[in-house]
Amino acid sequence: MSTTRAVWLFIAALTAIRFSLLATTDLSFDEAHYWMWSEQLAPAYFSKGPWYRFRHTREHCCFWVRTSLVVRFFSPVLAAATSLLLFYFARRLFGATAGLWAVIALNARRFSTLARL
Repeated sequence: MSTTRAVWLFIAALTAIRFSLLATTDLSFDEAHYWMWSEQLAPAYFSKGPWYRFRHTREHCCFWVRTSLVVRFFSPVLAAATSLLLFYFARRLFGATAGLWAVIALNARRFSTLARL
Protein backbone atom coordinates (compact mmCIF):
# COMPACT_ATOMS: atom_id res chain seq x y z
CA MET A 1 0.00 0.00 0.00
CA SER A 2 1.32 3.41 -0.90
CA THR A 3 1.98 5.99 1.80
CA THR A 4 -0.52 8.41 0.29
CA ARG A 5 -3.28 5.80 0.39
CA ALA A 6 -2.37 4.93 4.00
CA VAL A 7 -2.63 8.60 5.00
CA TRP A 8 -6.02 8.97 3.31
CA LEU A 9 -7.32 5.84 5.06
CA PHE A 10 -5.90 6.98 8.41
CA ILE A 11 -7.54 10.40 8.10
CA ALA A 12 -10.85 8.90 6.96
CA ALA A 13 -10.87 6.53 9.94
CA LEU A 14 -10.08 9.37 12.36
CA THR A 15 -12.79 11.53 10.85
CA ALA A 16 -15.33 8.72 11.24
CA ILE A 17 -14.27 8.28 14.88
CA ARG A 18 -14.57 12.02 15.48
CA PHE A 19 -18.05 12.16 13.97
CA SER A 20 -19.21 9.21 16.05
CA LEU A 21 -17.83 10.78 19.24
CA LEU A 22 -19.35 14.16 18.47
CA ALA A 23 -22.75 12.67 17.75
CA THR A 24 -22.90 10.87 21.09
CA THR A 25 -21.66 13.56 23.50
CA ASP A 26 -23.31 16.70 24.83
CA LEU A 27 -22.14 20.22 24.14
CA SER A 28 -19.55 21.72 26.43
CA PHE A 29 -20.09 25.14 28.01
CA ASP A 30 -17.96 26.90 25.38
CA GLU A 31 -19.71 25.21 22.47
CA ALA A 32 -23.12 26.12 23.84
CA HIS A 33 -21.92 29.69 24.33
CA TYR A 34 -20.72 29.89 20.71
CA TRP A 35 -24.04 28.48 19.57
CA MET A 36 -25.81 31.29 21.43
CA TRP A 37 -23.49 33.80 19.77
CA SER A 38 -24.47 32.53 16.35
CA GLU A 39 -28.14 33.13 17.14
CA GLN A 40 -27.52 36.69 18.38
CA LEU A 41 -25.09 38.12 15.86
CA ALA A 42 -22.66 40.93 16.63
CA PRO A 43 -19.61 42.19 14.67
CA ALA A 44 -17.22 40.78 17.31
CA TYR A 45 -17.23 39.63 20.91
CA PHE A 46 -15.23 40.63 23.97
CA SER A 47 -12.81 37.70 23.87
CA LYS A 48 -13.26 36.44 20.28
CA GLY A 49 -13.08 37.91 16.84
CA PRO A 50 -15.70 37.62 14.11
CA TRP A 51 -14.50 34.16 12.96
CA TYR A 52 -16.65 32.40 15.58
CA ARG A 53 -19.73 34.25 14.47
CA PHE A 54 -19.13 33.45 10.80
CA ARG A 55 -18.29 29.81 11.45
CA HIS A 56 -21.29 29.02 13.60
CA THR A 57 -23.67 31.06 11.48
CA ARG A 58 -22.50 29.12 8.44
CA GLU A 59 -23.10 25.86 10.26
CA HIS A 60 -26.66 26.86 11.08
CA CYS A 61 -27.35 28.04 7.53
CA CYS A 62 -26.18 24.73 6.01
CA PHE A 63 -28.46 22.53 8.12
CA TRP A 64 -32.14 22.74 8.98
CA VAL A 65 -31.83 20.84 12.24
CA ARG A 66 -30.19 22.26 15.37
CA THR A 67 -28.38 19.47 17.17
CA SER A 68 -25.02 19.15 18.88
CA LEU A 69 -23.65 17.41 15.77
CA VAL A 70 -24.56 20.44 13.65
CA VAL A 71 -22.73 22.77 16.04
CA ARG A 72 -19.61 20.62 15.76
CA PHE A 73 -19.90 19.48 12.14
CA PHE A 74 -17.11 21.52 10.60
CA SER A 75 -14.54 20.73 13.30
CA PRO A 76 -13.81 17.17 12.07
CA VAL A 77 -13.98 18.36 8.46
CA LEU A 78 -11.43 21.12 9.11
CA ALA A 79 -9.25 18.71 11.13
CA ALA A 80 -9.18 16.30 8.18
CA ALA A 81 -8.40 19.11 5.75
CA THR A 82 -5.57 20.34 7.99
CA SER A 83 -4.12 16.83 8.20
CA LEU A 84 -4.22 16.40 4.43
CA LEU A 85 -2.66 19.80 3.87
CA LEU A 86 0.11 18.99 6.34
CA PHE A 87 0.75 15.66 4.61
CA TYR A 88 1.05 17.20 1.16
CA PHE A 89 3.34 20.00 2.38
CA ALA A 90 5.58 17.58 4.29
CA ARG A 91 5.60 15.14 1.36
CA ARG A 92 6.69 17.88 -1.00
CA LEU A 93 9.41 19.13 1.34
CA PHE A 94 10.70 15.95 3.00
CA GLY A 95 9.10 12.89 1.40
CA ALA A 96 6.02 10.72 1.90
CA THR A 97 7.26 8.97 5.05
CA ALA A 98 7.87 12.30 6.78
CA GLY A 99 4.39 13.42 5.74
CA LEU A 100 2.86 10.29 7.24
CA TRP A 101 4.68 10.82 10.54
CA ALA A 102 3.72 14.50 10.61
CA VAL A 103 0.04 13.56 10.25
CA ILE A 104 0.33 10.89 12.94
CA ALA A 105 2.04 13.35 15.31
CA LEU A 106 -0.56 16.04 14.69
CA ASN A 107 -3.48 13.72 15.35
CA ALA A 108 -1.84 11.96 18.30
CA ARG A 109 -1.53 15.35 19.97
CA ARG A 110 -5.26 15.93 19.55
CA PHE A 111 -6.20 12.57 21.01
CA SER A 112 -3.78 12.98 23.92
CA THR A 113 -5.71 16.13 24.83
CA LEU A 114 -8.94 14.13 24.68
CA ALA A 115 -7.49 11.46 26.96
CA ARG A 116 -6.83 14.05 29.68
CA LEU A 117 -10.52 14.92 29.90
